[in-house]
Amino acid sequence: MRSLYSEKLYVILDNFSPHLKDEVISWCKKNNIELVFLPTNASWLNRIECHFTALRKFAIRNSNYRSHTELASAIRRYIIWRNKNHEHKIVKSIENRVNFL
Repeated sequence: MRSLYSEKLYVILDNFSPHLKDEVISWCKKNNIELVFLPTNASWLNRIECHFTALRKFAIRNSNYRSHTELASAIRRYIIWRNKNHEHKIVKSIENRVNFL
């Protein structure tokens, strides 16, 4: 990212406590990164959440992968499918439902 963008980067985060560790804050200052924290219980404001919901539904929920390698493979297959089918009605309905909760 830094090789593409020399100006300040803004990273949107939830309020997970490790994000506030001194070493994280120090690293961000050294690398011209500002952490932007979402309000508590407001993950719906993070635009990526709708994609994670669909990923959980199609690749993770009701699964029993034998290894992290199998899980990673399923996630990659879903992402490839999702990129080819970005207008699929089921995916759009999940994303829209999550965006407006």
